[in-house]
Amino acid sequence: GGLESPPDNGEVRRIVRDKIADPLGLDEAEAAAAILRVVDHQMAGAARLVSVDKGHDPRDFALFAFGGAGPMHATAIARELGVPHVLVPRYPGITSALGCVLADVRHDFVRTLHQPLEDVDQAAADRILAEQGAEGRALLAQEGVTVASVEVEHEADLFYRGQSHVFRVSVGDVGFDAGTVRDAFAALYRERFDIVLPEMQPILVNLRTTVRGIRPPLDLTLAADESGATPDTALVETRPVYFDGAWVETPIYQRERLPADAMITGPAVIQQLDTTILVEPGSEARANTLGNLVLTVPQAAAEAQAGTADGDFDPVTLAVIESGLQQVASEMDLVHQRTSFSPVISEGFDRSNGLYDPETGQIIAQGELGLPIFLGVMQSTTQAVIEARDDLEPGDIVMVNDPYFGGTHLMDVKMVKPFFYKGRLWSYLSNTGHWPDTGGMVPGGFPSQATEIQQEGLRLPPVKLHRRGVLDDDIMQIVLANIRVPEERIGDI
Repeated sequence: GGLESPPDNGEVRRIVRDKIADPLGLDEAEAAAAILRVVDHQMAGAARLVSVDKGHDPRDFALFAFGGAGPMHATAIARELGVPHVLVPRYPGITSALGCVLADVRHDFVRTLHQPLEDVDQAAADRILAEQGAEGRALLAQEGVTVASVEVEHEADLFYRGQSHVFRVSVGDVGFDAGTVRDAFAALYRERFDIVLPEMQPILVNLRTTVRGIRPPLDLTLAADESGATPDTALVETRPVYFDGAWVETPIYQRERLPADAMITGPAVIQQLDTTILVEPGSEARANTLGNLVLTVPQAAAEAQAGTADGDFDPVTLAVIESGLQQVASEMDLVHQRTSFSPVISEGFDRSNGLYDPETGQIIAQGELGLPIFLGVMQSTTQAVIEARDDLEPGDIVMVNDPYFGGTHLMDVKMVKPFFYKGRLWSYLSNTGHWPDTGGMVPGGFPSQATEIQQEGLRLPPVKLHRRGVLDDDIMQIVLANIRVPEERIGDI
């Protein structure tokens, strides 16, 4: 409702009490904290998926907290992601508006080639990139925006033949060189997925050029405080704030009154017109010369359990654990989609990923994008693998498609991997993907004239495709010798 019509706090408390606190046996403060904890966990999961989709590890970055609500949640999200620092800009609530006024001017150009990288003519590629760069410079001049300099960046979109998702690498400024681009693509693929595919043919899909007009720098440095002010100068009041299950008397600071070199140790709340910044216990907030606040992120404490029995969790902890396991399965599904060579897997979503119980094979969590039909089937497959293989070790991966071992039809190939941690088997990770061909009488694996399973294609009992992390090349050769398009199966495997 804004400053003119703030929410009715009493009504909010009543709703929280009736809908959440009373059904869960919590008081109002505990219920509100539970809401925040679950929401923070969900937002951290979304951030992880975005990072994984781009091939990045969140722990390598700082978390930029913008928007009116961002600084209230940022430290909790960063702690869950393993991010060590949170950066809060001077005016988080108007970040987008400032960006529209201050951002560099940018133009992007793309030309589609879609041909094998080895066949790309270097002179033709250089000509395309030069034309795109010249067009961008001309547009900047036409727009009349004052810029201090112009930067031009060239990139290429590639995938291996048969894939659907492109991966972008830098081309460099010296000139297009197919060998350099191929090596950069292979290095990126290895970094993101820990896979090397020397057999596969890189396809150059697009040549891209980005032209940026760099605006003259603005002096955003805040004037140094010469009055000998300390953070206490900005202290407004102290009031109870709920942290980790207890009310803590907490200082409240006004941000615009903080000195330029302020350092505040949590717990604290720093308020300003466009946001509220939460400094958790164990965290520090330091101001820099640009007026940003840099918050350290305290290490996550061990989750408290309500009860002493193994697995006796309070409902909030249980919800967070459930969400975390779902997040693992969804990340598996995302990587499965982006690395698959079969359109039926990557675009038709004929796949599934999940975590399964180490003793019973029952499902624990499933990826969000896969086919629900595989839910029961993959439980049966995992159960069959547990019964058939009592020799699984860390790094082993079992491949199976035999319907008599809990499969569906032969085209749905399952991979099952035992997950060990500190010497203990915790779960099985499993996925299913529909291969467009597994040999047999006809391409595609649907022979209407078949009278026995051997006519339908290659039948795989639970065999070790990887032994302690090493691919069994003999198994691979048997599989590839029975497939009409073996290079695609190499990519899918």
